[in-house]
Amino acid sequence: MSDLKLDVGQAVELKEAFRREGYTNAEIKMLCERKGFLRQALEALYQDSCAKLSWNKVTIDRSTPFDNNFLGDDWKDRIDEKCSLSLTEIDFGKLEIRSMFKRGEKFLTFRENRRRLQEAGYISLDARVFQMFWENKSRIPKSWKKIKNGRIPNIIFDGTVVRGSVTIIWFQNGEWCTDTPFGIDDPMHRDDCFSAVIAP
Repeated sequence: MSDLKLDVGQAVELKEAFRREGYTNAEIKMLCERKGFLRQALEALYQDSCAKLSWNKVTIDRSTPFDNNFLGDDWKDRIDEKCSLSLTEIDFGKLEIRSMFKRGEKFLTFRENRRRLQEAGYISLDARVFQMFWENKSRIPKSWKKIKNGRIPNIIFDGTVVRGSVTIIWFQNGEWCTDTPFGIDDPMHRDDCFSAVIAP
């Protein structure tokens, strides 16, 4: 048994971390009472082949080729943004979802939204980062589940275009879903879609 002892400062840090991530008292109680659960979760994180996870950052492993049969789809016909491929680490402190509509605009294309993001210094997340989140759904920010203006937000990973389309995820009926329903030159609605990006 570990001789770990939490001082008051560490207890406060844990409390603030759980609050920041949106945990309820019931969920924290479950984590504490399910013997072995936290150990199994920690071991799963260490063993993950796509990324090594820490409390605040994810190291993206780009040393191995991307699995073109990921999720059973053929990802060979894809275009990756160079700036997205340069990401070897995801800092959760800089992780945002954003769209770049101007005043009065209701629609713009996914391509134009990405161009404006890049012009402002944001880096769109690509297929490799999408894979990391899809295989480690507990790391998807809970804020991405929140309904915005009465709509369930579509989170776009447009650092990669697959067969001319962008990959999205959304939270519905208690689970995460994914699809590639929109072409890169299709219009996006200002209340529907938000790009997953790293802030400058």
